[in-house]
Amino acid sequence: TSYNVAAKEQSCNIDMMFTLNQLKLDHINFKDNNFKKLDNKATFTVATQDECNLGKWINQQEQSGKSFTKTSNWTKLKEVHTNVHKGVQDVI
Repeated sequence: TSYNVAAKEQSCNIDMMFTLNQLKLDHINFKDNNFKKLDNKATFTVATQDECNLGKWINQQEQSGKSFTKTSNWTKLKEVHTNVHKGVQDVI
């Protein structure tokens, strides 16, 4: 394999990239784990958007005053994140 030097220019913060990828995987697992519980036919409450790892990270970034939390993309991330939690709870 070869290393594409131009790819490095697309990400100015490699640590954040890894963090975001882990949070994305956490959310995939959140959905999978909750949907697997449907087989039990029990009613339960899923974690809220503030209780999951992504929600905690979002809150930390805002409390730290990170500049990227002031963008329209950030607002969209929060909206989609909230909708995922509400959507999973609606299915339950």
